[in-house]
Amino acid sequence: MYPTTQNAVCFESLKSAALYFDSVIPVAFHSLQGRGEGVDVMLKLPEEIPGEALVHLVFGVTPTSNREKWTLLGRYIDTWEAFQKAIRPALGRFSNANYDDVKAAYLQDSAIGSNSSVRAEFGKLAKALGKQYSTVLVPDSAEAEGKNGRLQELSATRLLD
Repeated sequence: MYPTTQNAVCFESLKSAALYFDSVIPVAFHSLQGRGEGVDVMLKLPEEIPGEALVHLVFGVTPTSNREKWTLLGRYIDTWEAFQKAIRPALGRFSNANYDDVKAAYLQDSAIGSNSSVRAEFGKLAKALGKQYSTVLVPDSAEAEGKNGRLQELSATRLLD
């Protein structure tokens, strides 16, 4: 059975992914920058995106109020921070874990202790944001690193275990 909505966890090219998927969960939350009182914020993911656009990408809604926008942005940020904390043991060999380190850990499906892996934590990230099934869009550079293809799709049971 196919899912009724198509969701993607996306390493890069958010705009392209948004054309093909109902919702897109960006990987790598780097910074949040205010643009003035009463004006939207910019998030660097690694590309810059306005907060309201991020809410629409992740949750599939256009916020009707600032309160709703900030509630949903807070949910995304809190979920991302919990994800980073969960995968930290797999990134331990890197001095300053960054976007490329998370990508490498995903591609290698690095173990986190004996009970989890980086890919399993990606599944938990998607589930925490309300996604029952997610495709993982692997960066083009994965081909150059000897990995298989541009797009890596994981089954719901494997991704969400």
